[in-house]
Amino acid sequence: MLHLIADSGRSPRELSESVLKSPKKGPSESNARSILAFLVRESSHIALEDLGNYLNRHPSGLSRLATNFEKKIASVHRGKSVKVLVTE
Repeated sequence: MLHLIADSGRSPRELSESVLKSPKKGPSESNARSILAFLVRESSHIALEDLGNYLNRHPSGLSRLATNFEKKIASVHRGKSVKVLVTE
């Protein structure tokens, strides 16, 4: 399960692997995929193509989600560059 803490003060949500892999495009699913795509793009351990294969999504769509998520983070932080450290 992915534990997702959504912004805007909502309570944490749990999304199962089957929901993330499903064709659903609701806000919860899309938000979770955006975060995953962003983290994968920032990581040197896995490629977006691998995530795309795992989630049954095209890598270009995941890249778009990651970019939109990054812009959302930047707008919240008033245009400052945001870096994410991904560790094991």
